[in-house]
Amino acid sequence: MSVQASVEKRLIDRAVRIGNEAYVSPDYARAEAERLWPRVWQIACREEEIAAPGDYVTYDIAENSVIVVRGQDGEVRAFHNLCRHRGRRLTEGCGNRKGFTCPFHAWSWDLSGACLA
Repeated sequence: MSVQASVEKRLIDRAVRIGNEAYVSPDYARAEAERLWPRVWQIACREEEIAAPGDYVTYDIAENSVIVVRGQDGEVRAFHNLCRHRGRRLTEGCGNRKGFTCPFHAWSWDLSGACLA
């Protein structure tokens, strides 16, 4: 057996296997949301998806939603996808906008995240 094959066999023998229940268990999903997702990098979108100023995508992970947007200055920014007043979601999906407005009471933010009203 080659050295490479020996190393691979040892790695496989030590591997932790996750039971099938983990893929459908609400308890497992809750534990991931609390202990895993806050500690690892997330890929919300590719830069090409928000190429022009005003382009945005929303990214949802567990109970969190984020807006990733390209500003008028060309910078990429990310914001919580909720209104600071009542926690209402600001947008869904993707598109192009000049800003974001809460559908509940019309508070508005520009692409830099500044509250306009």
